[in-house]
Amino acid sequence: MRPHTVSQEPEVDLNALCKEARRRGISYGQLVARTSRFEQEEIVKKYIEEKKAAERAASEQKKAEAERKKQGGGTWGGRRVPIDRARARELYDQGKLDLEIAMALGCSPGTVCSWRNAEKLPAHGKPARIDEKKAMELYGLGWSDGQIGDAMGVTGTSVRKWRTRRGLAANYEKGGRTQKC
Repeated sequence: MRPHTVSQEPEVDLNALCKEARRRGISYGQLVARTSRFEQEEIVKKYIEEKKAAERAASEQKKAEAERKKQGGGTWGGRRVPIDRARARELYDQGKLDLEIAMALGCSPGTVCSWRNAEKLPAHGKPARIDEKKAMELYGLGWSDGQIGDAMGVTGTSVRKWRTRRGLAANYEKGGRTQKC
């Protein structure tokens, strides 16, 4: 038995009743058999109201997004934030990292990075924590990148980058299992 149609579009009625059947954990046929025409009409009316409300909310969200884009800036935590370029430059000139500038301005580090790249400013790096003399001594003893890193409080990857910048070969074969002779 086909349900009584409430809206002008039978597909809307079908979608509404199918959604209600899923919500109740029963089949469409069971829902139609167990509910009166009045109840079916109420289900369809409620479905149509929910759909219109969702469309209105999506439309308002799009308008708000367009307005935020007009204002410029970046996003942080899903919201658009305009960047204070003068303050960003001031913090940059103090030697702050992108993350520190972003935290001070309330925007994302990516926004700061984009601003810095647009201004053609180099990134401020973290200060080197590898003691050149000590690292060369440990390297000379045949220690691996990971062992040197552990001894110096840095990662093995940092030691590998330090070593390759100096043209030094690894003390261990790839995988770190067998020592080179």
